[in-house]
Amino acid sequence: MPAEGSWDPVVVTPIGRVDAVVEFHRDEGRLRGTAQGAGERVPLEDLVERGE
Repeated sequence: MPAEGSWDPVVVTPIGRVDAVVEFHRDEGRLRGTAQGAGERVPLEDLVERGE
């Protein structure tokens, strides 16, 4: 299954639950993306794919 696209994970932490949106795309062959939730947006870089 390709990683590219939009995903809606729920992250459970000791201080509570965060409904997030994670988007992955390819930039010059490299997997990159952004994650946002709880009012913050974080770039995702230098990602490593494992498995199929």
